Amino acid sequence: MDHFQGRNGISNTAVPARSSPTKLTIPRIQGREAIISSNCTRSFANAHTYHINSVSVSSDEETFLSADDLRVNLWHLEKGESGFNVLDLKPENMEDLSEVITCAQFHPEHCNLFAISTSRAVVKLNDLRASALCDGSAKEFTVPDDVSRNQSFFSEIVASISDLKFSRDGKYFCTRDYETLRVWDMRKETEPLKIIPVFEQIK
Repeated sequence: MDHFQGRNGISNTAVPARSSPTKLTIPRIQGREAIISSNCTRSFANAHTYHINSVSVSSDEETFLSADDLRVNLWHLEKGESGFNVLDLKPENMEDLSEVITCAQFHPEHCNLFAISTSRAVVKLNDLRASALCDGSAKEFTVPDDVSRNQSFFSEIVASISDLKFSRDGKYFCTRDYETLRVWDMRKETEPLKIIPVFEQIK
Protein backbone atom coordinates (compact mmCIF):
# COMPACT_ATOMS: atom_id res chain seq x y z
CA MET A 1 0.00 0.00 0.00
CA ASP A 2 1.23 3.53 -0.76
CA HIS A 3 0.39 6.75 1.08
CA PHE A 4 0.47 10.13 -0.60
CA GLN A 5 0.05 13.62 0.80
CA GLY A 6 -2.46 16.09 -0.49
CA ARG A 7 -1.92 19.81 -1.03
CA ASN A 8 -3.34 20.67 2.42
CA GLY A 9 -0.87 18.38 4.09
CA ILE A 10 -3.55 15.88 5.03
CA SER A 11 -2.67 12.31 4.23
CA ASN A 12 -5.15 10.65 1.89
CA THR A 13 -6.40 7.13 2.20
CA ALA A 14 -3.89 4.53 1.25
CA VAL A 15 -4.25 3.07 -2.23
CA PRO A 16 -2.70 -0.09 -3.57
CA ALA A 17 0.53 0.37 -5.47
CA ARG A 18 0.67 -0.63 -9.12
CA SER A 19 2.36 -3.92 -9.55
CA SER A 20 4.35 -4.99 -12.61
CA PRO A 21 2.91 -7.94 -14.52
CA THR A 22 4.70 -11.17 -13.82
CA LYS A 23 3.93 -12.50 -17.31
CA LEU A 24 3.91 -10.52 -20.55
CA THR A 25 1.57 -11.84 -23.26
CA ILE A 26 2.59 -11.08 -26.83
CA PRO A 27 -0.31 -11.08 -29.35
CA ARG A 28 0.03 -13.38 -32.33
CA ILE A 29 -1.09 -12.61 -35.86
CA GLN A 30 -2.87 -15.51 -37.49
CA GLY A 31 -3.61 -15.74 -41.18
CA ARG A 32 -7.25 -16.19 -42.07
CA GLU A 33 -8.84 -16.79 -45.44
CA ALA A 34 -10.70 -13.78 -46.77
CA ILE A 35 -14.44 -14.24 -47.07
CA ILE A 36 -16.16 -12.40 -49.91
CA SER A 37 -19.87 -11.83 -49.49
CA SER A 38 -22.44 -9.95 -51.51
CA ASN A 39 -25.63 -8.16 -50.64
CA CYS A 40 -28.53 -7.44 -52.98
CA THR A 41 -28.88 -3.66 -53.24
CA ARG A 42 -31.28 -3.49 -56.18
CA SER A 43 -33.57 -5.96 -57.93
CA PHE A 44 -34.60 -5.88 -61.60
CA ALA A 45 -37.65 -8.12 -61.80
CA ASN A 46 -40.40 -9.23 -64.19
CA ALA A 47 -38.47 -8.45 -67.35
CA HIS A 48 -37.96 -11.79 -69.08
CA THR A 49 -40.27 -14.64 -69.99
CA TYR A 50 -37.42 -17.08 -70.58
CA HIS A 51 -34.22 -17.84 -68.69
CA ILE A 52 -31.63 -15.04 -68.80
CA ASN A 53 -28.49 -16.24 -70.58
CA SER A 54 -26.29 -13.15 -70.30
CA VAL A 55 -25.84 -9.77 -68.59
CA SER A 56 -23.44 -7.10 -69.89
CA VAL A 57 -22.55 -3.68 -68.43
CA SER A 58 -22.08 -0.75 -70.79
CA SER A 59 -18.86 1.26 -70.99
CA ASP A 60 -20.77 4.31 -69.69
CA GLU A 61 -21.22 2.37 -66.41
CA GLU A 62 -24.82 3.58 -66.20
CA THR A 63 -26.69 0.97 -68.24
CA PHE A 64 -26.57 -2.76 -68.82
CA LEU A 65 -28.11 -5.41 -71.06
CA SER A 66 -29.95 -8.55 -70.08
CA ALA A 67 -30.83 -11.19 -72.67
CA ASP A 68 -32.96 -14.30 -72.83
CA ASP A 69 -33.69 -16.61 -75.78
CA LEU A 70 -35.79 -14.06 -77.65
CA ARG A 71 -35.35 -10.58 -76.17
CA VAL A 72 -32.67 -8.11 -75.13
CA ASN A 73 -33.55 -5.44 -72.57
CA LEU A 74 -31.69 -2.26 -71.68
CA TRP A 75 -31.62 -1.15 -68.03
CA HIS A 76 -30.42 1.83 -66.04
CA LEU A 77 -28.43 0.83 -62.97
CA GLU A 78 -30.06 3.46 -60.74
CA LYS A 79 -33.60 3.02 -62.08
CA GLY A 80 -34.58 -0.59 -61.84
CA GLU A 81 -38.35 -0.13 -62.06
CA SER A 82 -38.60 -1.00 -65.75
CA GLY A 83 -36.35 -2.00 -68.62
CA PHE A 84 -36.49 -1.00 -72.26
CA ASN A 85 -36.77 -3.67 -74.94
CA VAL A 86 -34.13 -3.04 -77.63
CA LEU A 87 -34.30 -6.32 -79.57
CA ASP A 88 -37.07 -8.85 -80.03
CA LEU A 89 -36.81 -12.04 -82.10
CA LYS A 90 -40.19 -13.46 -81.12
CA PRO A 91 -42.32 -14.09 -84.22
CA GLU A 92 -46.10 -13.79 -84.27
CA ASN A 93 -46.28 -17.54 -84.76
CA MET A 94 -43.75 -19.48 -82.68
CA GLU A 95 -43.64 -22.16 -85.39
CA ASP A 96 -41.78 -19.62 -87.54
CA LEU A 97 -38.98 -19.28 -85.01
CA SER A 98 -35.67 -20.08 -86.74
CA GLU A 99 -33.06 -18.98 -84.18
CA VAL A 100 -32.66 -17.93 -80.56
CA ILE A 101 -30.28 -15.58 -78.77
CA THR A 102 -27.46 -17.35 -76.98
CA CYS A 103 -25.44 -14.38 -75.70
CA ALA A 104 -25.42 -10.55 -75.68
CA GLN A 105 -22.44 -8.29 -75.01
CA PHE A 106 -21.85 -4.54 -75.01
CA HIS A 107 -18.91 -3.18 -76.99
CA PRO A 108 -16.12 -2.33 -74.49
CA GLU A 109 -15.61 1.23 -75.82
CA HIS A 110 -18.76 2.33 -77.65
CA CYS A 111 -21.83 2.26 -75.42
CA ASN A 112 -24.15 2.48 -78.44
CA LEU A 113 -22.97 -0.86 -79.86
CA PHE A 114 -23.83 -4.35 -78.68
CA ALA A 115 -23.55 -7.79 -80.24
CA ILE A 116 -25.68 -10.89 -79.97
CA SER A 117 -24.85 -14.45 -80.94
CA THR A 118 -27.48 -16.90 -82.11
CA SER A 119 -28.11 -20.61 -82.38
CA ARG A 120 -27.46 -20.39 -86.13
CA ALA A 121 -23.79 -19.48 -85.60
CA VAL A 122 -24.38 -15.83 -86.48
CA VAL A 123 -23.09 -12.76 -84.61
CA LYS A 124 -25.12 -9.59 -85.14
CA LEU A 125 -23.75 -6.16 -84.27
CA ASN A 126 -26.47 -3.67 -83.37
CA ASP A 127 -26.38 0.12 -83.04
CA LEU A 128 -28.71 1.73 -80.49
CA ARG A 129 -28.48 5.03 -82.39
CA ALA A 130 -30.13 3.55 -85.48
CA SER A 131 -33.54 2.93 -83.92
CA ALA A 132 -35.25 2.37 -80.60
CA LEU A 133 -35.86 -1.29 -81.51
CA CYS A 134 -32.95 -2.93 -83.31
CA ASP A 135 -34.88 -4.84 -85.99
CA GLY A 136 -31.95 -4.82 -88.39
CA SER A 137 -28.31 -5.32 -87.50
CA ALA A 138 -25.47 -3.02 -88.55
CA LYS A 139 -23.20 -6.01 -89.28
CA GLU A 140 -23.56 -9.78 -89.44
CA PHE A 141 -20.66 -12.16 -88.97
CA THR A 142 -21.38 -15.57 -90.43
CA VAL A 143 -19.38 -18.74 -90.84
CA PRO A 144 -19.14 -20.01 -94.46
CA ASP A 145 -21.01 -23.26 -95.01
CA ASP A 146 -18.82 -26.34 -95.00
CA VAL A 147 -20.00 -28.24 -98.09
CA SER A 148 -17.76 -31.19 -97.23
CA ARG A 149 -19.58 -31.76 -93.98
CA ASN A 150 -22.73 -33.85 -93.81
CA GLN A 151 -25.66 -31.77 -92.66
CA SER A 152 -27.87 -33.44 -90.09
CA PHE A 153 -30.35 -32.67 -87.36
CA PHE A 154 -27.49 -32.08 -84.93
CA SER A 155 -25.53 -29.72 -87.21
CA GLU A 156 -27.30 -26.60 -85.93
CA ILE A 157 -26.89 -27.71 -82.31
CA VAL A 158 -23.16 -28.24 -82.77
CA ALA A 159 -22.73 -24.90 -84.61
CA SER A 160 -24.71 -22.93 -82.03
CA ILE A 161 -22.57 -20.21 -80.40
CA SER A 162 -22.51 -20.62 -76.64
CA ASP A 163 -20.51 -17.50 -75.72
CA LEU A 164 -19.20 -14.23 -77.14
CA LYS A 165 -16.47 -11.94 -75.78
CA PHE A 166 -14.88 -8.71 -77.08
CA SER A 167 -11.19 -7.90 -76.81
CA ARG A 168 -10.33 -4.98 -74.53
CA ASP A 169 -9.79 -2.57 -77.42
CA GLY A 170 -13.00 -3.69 -79.13
CA LYS A 171 -11.29 -4.46 -82.44
CA TYR A 172 -11.76 -8.21 -82.15
CA PHE A 173 -14.13 -10.68 -80.57
CA CYS A 174 -14.18 -14.42 -80.11
CA THR A 175 -17.01 -16.93 -80.19
CA ARG A 176 -17.21 -20.44 -78.77
CA ASP A 177 -19.28 -23.32 -80.07
CA TYR A 178 -19.06 -27.04 -79.30
CA GLU A 179 -16.12 -27.65 -81.63
CA THR A 180 -14.15 -24.45 -82.05
CA LEU A 181 -13.07 -21.09 -80.75
CA ARG A 182 -13.21 -18.46 -83.49
CA VAL A 183 -11.44 -15.10 -83.42
CA TRP A 184 -13.05 -12.38 -85.55
CA ASP A 185 -11.87 -9.03 -86.83
CA MET A 186 -14.59 -6.37 -86.50
CA ARG A 187 -13.71 -5.15 -90.00
CA LYS A 188 -14.25 -8.51 -91.69
CA GLU A 189 -17.68 -10.14 -91.63
CA THR A 190 -17.22 -12.99 -94.12
CA GLU A 191 -14.82 -15.26 -92.23
CA PRO A 192 -13.04 -15.49 -88.89
CA LEU A 193 -9.46 -14.34 -88.45
CA LYS A 194 -8.48 -17.61 -86.75
CA ILE A 195 -10.15 -20.91 -85.91
CA ILE A 196 -8.92 -22.88 -82.91
CA PRO A 197 -10.20 -26.47 -82.62
CA VAL A 198 -11.15 -27.41 -79.08
CA PHE A 199 -13.27 -30.53 -79.43
CA GLU A 200 -13.07 -32.32 -82.77
CA GLN A 201 -14.32 -35.68 -81.55
CA ILE A 202 -17.95 -34.88 -82.32
CA LYS A 203 -17.39 -34.37 -86.04
